Amino acid sequence: MIDHIALKTKCYKALRESVGDIQAEWFIHDIQTQKQDYTAWRQQHYEGMKDAEFRDAVHKHSDESPFIYDKASEV
Repeated sequence: MIDHIALKTKCYKALRESVGDIQAEWFIHDIQTQKQDYTAWRQQHYEGMKDAEFRDAVHKHSDESPFIYDKASEV
């Protein structure tokens, strides 16, 4: 399993590459300062989805974006 520093680095890099520096920082600020529960918000996103649909979505995402373990020094 990847350590927490490497995970944060990898996720921030992916976020930055996806939406750019300004939007990445805004997103992090928003998550840190909003009173809403981000985990609950994500769960609501998948609410009502049947188990098979959710499983298929996860498998599709996994196939399209495979996770590759990197050591913290390699990130």
